[in-house]
Amino acid sequence: MVQKDSIVNAVKLYQKGERQVKYTKKAGTHWQMGGILVVKTSGEVGYHYISESLGDFPTEPHFETIIEEEKKQRAEAKKVLY
Repeated sequence: MVQKDSIVNAVKLYQKGERQVKYTKKAGTHWQMGGILVVKTSGEVGYHYISESLGDFPTEPHFETIIEEEKKQRAEAKKVLY
């Protein structure tokens, strides 16, 4: 079943010039839902987002903050080792 949000977002994306490309292994299929998973080197999940409909993207994820935290943790780990 197609969600109402998917239809609305598809129209918005189409108006912005976005088009579904022909299926390739690289492009995937339009049946796939999007998402983001950031795993830190410690194995801890730094960020996750699961799309609920077509065109459902997260508002600005704070990757810079996650990267800076990871750098600090690595620096601290190096101090402990030496």
